[in-house]
Amino acid sequence: MRKILFRVDASVVMGYGHILRCISLANYCIERSIPCLFILKDSDEKVEAILQNNDLAYKIIRDESDILKIDEDQPGRIVVLDVNNPVLFKKGNDYSSYISLLKQNSFTVVAFEEMTEDVFPSNLVIIPYVGADVTKHGDTADTKYLLGPSFFVFREEFLNAPKFIINDTVKDIFICMGGSDPDMLTEKILAWIAAYPLGFNLNIVFARLSDVRKTTIEKILQGYKGAYRIHVDPSFISSIIASSDMGIINSGLIKYETSV
Repeated sequence: MRKILFRVDASVVMGYGHILRCISLANYCIERSIPCLFILKDSDEKVEAILQNNDLAYKIIRDESDILKIDEDQPGRIVVLDVNNPVLFKKGNDYSSYISLLKQNSFTVVAFEEMTEDVFPSNLVIIPYVGADVTKHGDTADTKYLLGPSFFVFREEFLNAPKFIINDTVKDIFICMGGSDPDMLTEKILAWIAAYPLGFNLNIVFARLSDVRKTTIEKILQGYKGAYRIHVDPSFISSIIASSDMGIINSGLIKYETSV
């Protein structure tokens, strides 16, 4: 049975959507007896904890080319790329060159990509975002495209989420600017809400939160007219979303999870 390698990194800077999407795919594969291995290079320690908690095997490499040494005696190697290209590959052509290197070493390359005009030489390109299916990308002899929201990968908790009822009056608000929110948009939003004449029940969600930042948020909401709760890495974020009347969210995976 072919092993699937997931070359993925996640961190406060890159966000955690990449790793969560790949975990969903890996679990699907493992249920069908397909072995999987995660390849990390620039992830933070939280990613290792996430993989350990999900009983998923991983290997840390020092250089991107080290992936070539993994199972190099095995034919038909498959690698799934789900990376933050601008962070990991500093120069414009580095990422494309990396894909070409993998293919030259007998990898079949599957890559999740953003909606850009760049065309990378993967064997299978997945662009799951709304509008991707009307772009000019078309299959070639070397590359097949899977375009549009039909190919978005959701965690089971969202696929099985309860029916959502929209109330006329907003009482509970879900706030999540992505798992890491490196631009600190959460604080700006909370400052505005804290000055609003009405009080709401706020559910503020982070993947990780430092003590210093938590203290800052508590100071912003000191004297707030409503109630609030800070959730750090909640087990079932879908239930928090479903129990809210309104969502204030950022782009990234959380946008699509909230929508679904």
